[in-house]
Amino acid sequence: MERFAVLRPHLEEDVPLAQAARHAGVAVRTAERWLSRYRRMGLVGLARPVRSNADGRRLPADLVAFIEGMGLKKPRASVAAIHRRISSAANAQKWPVPSYSTVYAIIANLDPAMVTLAHEGASAFRNRYELIHRHRAETANAVWQADHTVLDVLILDHTGKPARPWLTTVVDDYSRAVAGVMVFFGAPSILNTSLALRQAIWRKGDPAWPVCGVPDVLYVDYGCDFTSKHLDQVAASLKFRIVNSAVARPQGRGKIERLWERPELHRLLDQLRKGDVLVVWKLDRLSRSLRDVLTIMERLGEAEAGFQSLTEAIDTTTPAGRMMMQMVGAFAEFERAMLRERTKAGLDSARREGRIGGRRPKLTPQQQSEIGKMVSKGRKTASDAARLFRVHPATVSRLLARAYAK
Repeated sequence: MERFAVLRPHLEEDVPLAQAARHAGVAVRTAERWLSRYRRMGLVGLARPVRSNADGRRLPADLVAFIEGMGLKKPRASVAAIHRRISSAANAQKWPVPSYSTVYAIIANLDPAMVTLAHEGASAFRNRYELIHRHRAETANAVWQADHTVLDVLILDHTGKPARPWLTTVVDDYSRAVAGVMVFFGAPSILNTSLALRQAIWRKGDPAWPVCGVPDVLYVDYGCDFTSKHLDQVAASLKFRIVNSAVARPQGRGKIERLWERPELHRLLDQLRKGDVLVVWKLDRLSRSLRDVLTIMERLGEAEAGFQSLTEAIDTTTPAGRMMMQMVGAFAEFERAMLRERTKAGLDSARREGRIGGRRPKLTPQQQSEIGKMVSKGRKTASDAARLFRVHPATVSRLLARAYAK
């Protein structure tokens, strides 16, 4: 309508077109062109035409792919360094040299998940994106996941001493809703999982918490502490399947800590540029885990950004502040090294005493010998022996394979 406002005095008040154009600060030739379009097409003719490639870039596709590749290259380079290399390559290939803002926009539009995979590896990608955004279930109550974490609160235990409790949750994969919870002291076990599952199955008294029902599949942790014949019997009665997740690979939502993950912090870290300073009131507002703090410091270092904590007077933009963070990192590394050393010494001592880790064998040496005699003499088949001793046929097969190998 701005163009029509220029032409209105001429169309409605018979003001000469040149005078109306000068009054509006528009060239006479431009006003004549607008008038011609208006008489031919009406108001549509005064609309600004849209370029056919308005949503694209004028750069060659190979150059855009080159910029994206440089943005995903490890170790991560600054946009200024990438722009310098791109400018040299464009001159060599006789491509148009993109501006700094164009290079920055292309890199900023990269998929964050792809950037994480390229710069931090598959493990970081899986922990941050894959299990969060990938649904295994197509309907509610199809897949439930039981998971555990230590809460960042202190509660008086039965001895009157403050301690951090554990939280077990049962989460529906489809809706991401928490169906059942259990807060307790001590290590997670099948008992706490069962109590959380009971709450998940039954209707809640709070109408604002409608999640309930029976799942098709329940994923629980791996290990002897998370297997129970009683839970297997409940699963058989209610007709749902229990699956023990592989070690460090939870299914469904997994990783209960992500229920309280701070997406704005990750967004802030992704947008840091050289010279920026991250300021927090207190260090524990950033993270309460030393390992997490050091990981964040590494990301700040990669982005060439600084960090300030107002309460602890830590400022990595100064030599003293950098020394303080290096000391914190050195103590953390020392602690991890000592932990590895103690763990290795404990395992070596256990092996010397004839003890090995893992679950206890289901069959005693006498039972193993009896199975070997039954099958070798033809009194029982391997399947019959497995049913007799209430073990899986694969257990008997492995036992016989070891016996034959000897």
